[in-house]
Amino acid sequence: MGGLRECARVGEFDELRRAVVRQGGFVTAAQAVRLGFSRDRVRHLVRSGRWIRLSRGCYLPMADPPAAALRRTRIRATVASLGPGAVAVLDTAAELHGIGGLQSAATIHCARLIAEADGRVSHLSPDAVFADRFRQNRLVNAGWRILRFTWADTLRPDYIPATVRQALRRAC
Repeated sequence: MGGLRECARVGEFDELRRAVVRQGGFVTAAQAVRLGFSRDRVRHLVRSGRWIRLSRGCYLPMADPPAAALRRTRIRATVASLGPGAVAVLDTAAELHGIGGLQSAATIHCARLIAEADGRVSHLSPDAVFADRFRQNRLVNAGWRILRFTWADTLRPDYIPATVRQALRRAC
């Protein structure tokens, strides 16, 4: 019986390893739970230093990764934790994709700002409004500032650029 249980564990770790490789170095808490890890076990692995918390719900299942690999994996995990449609931008995107010529120091972008214009037709249903609010709350909790514009605002050629410029001046 113990042998079967051990084989199941080896299989779980193989599945975990495949998920980590497929995603560029990290595993989500939900994936770990699906593979048989309890949430308490994940917390224990993080507290004991065997796993590293990269971002909300994303972990690196190793203790001492190379620094360059850790930075790229942290970027991938952070983008993944923000949900579908999230992307890395500017120097961070270049670093993530291995584009040379970057300084090795971490970069902070003063443009961590999102401007969104809501189309009239696509926002007629309550579900669309709720989805917008859910996404906005996740982004705000992740440290983003969000400017929202209406379809009518897009018809005013100077309004959106002026508002974005003002917000960027305050950010830098």
